[in-house]
Amino acid sequence: MNKLISIVTQGKLIAILIVSLTNVVAFFAPFFALVSGSIIGLIALRKGTNDAMIVFALSAIPVTVMIQEEFGRPAIALPLLLFLSLPIILSALLLNKTQSQGVAILTATAVSALFVITLRLLFQDIDLFWTEWLEKTVKYVKGATVNGFSREGSLQFVTGLAASTMTLCMILTILISRWLQSLAFNPGGFSKEFYALRLPKAAALITLTILTAYISLTYGKGNLLSDLLMIAAITYAFQGLATLHGATKTVELPRMWLVITYLSLFLLPRFSIALLAFIGLADSHFNFRSRKKVESP
Repeated sequence: MNKLISIVTQGKLIAILIVSLTNVVAFFAPFFALVSGSIIGLIALRKGTNDAMIVFALSAIPVTVMIQEEFGRPAIALPLLLFLSLPIILSALLLNKTQSQGVAILTATAVSALFVITLRLLFQDIDLFWTEWLEKTVKYVKGATVNGFSREGSLQFVTGLAASTMTLCMILTILISRWLQSLAFNPGGFSKEFYALRLPKAAALITLTILTAYISLTYGKGNLLSDLLMIAAITYAFQGLATLHGATKTVELPRMWLVITYLSLFLLPRFSIALLAFIGLADSHFNFRSRKKVESP
């Protein structure tokens, strides 16, 4: 793994080829979008923003051409590259400057918040926008229809779902990039940063204010408040994870709780993310990881 990381970070041409290939494969297997973004993030962390931008720009050209020729849908391919790669490069830049994963996560959160605000300002009827977009997109997915969203009344929440998914992808990608960098060039560095991951109290206060407003004024409806809450849930779920990992060091929390947590994320994702977000919000105020285990007399 270390040798592969060194090869990718040493030569732009190899990085461009790998990123181009993984971007194309990602249209068939979405997981590879994380691989592609992680490589760009790794280059940004290790070689700097300029190199990462060169790799991103040059790898976007063949991908766009290939998607146009094969599928005729560059309008889907190019925004995907922009929405994931550019925020990752920005997050990597700030992460290098601050050495704080919390800052990188907040950057991804801010990008997603700006995304939903922009969408809702540009389109008065956001449901109609998503209906038209989904109708153009689902024809490439066998057996998929838009009717399911309409019947379930979930169409109004698609903006928040898209933004929260984008937030999850960006955060995972920058963390994977940092882990790869740590693995090859700074052993143990990732764990140290992750255990210390903690978002500022101001962000928690803003989140609680939005939550209170949503419950009081528009509970059960899809709107800007619900969009922002879905983004915040993903953001604070990562702080919740960092809190649990850190607690295994500070208060000797049994590691079995981590196993249970990760299993529940696969089996009960909604419940688990909500619970982790609650833990993360609480940690912003109480700072659980600062509490050392009390020794027995």
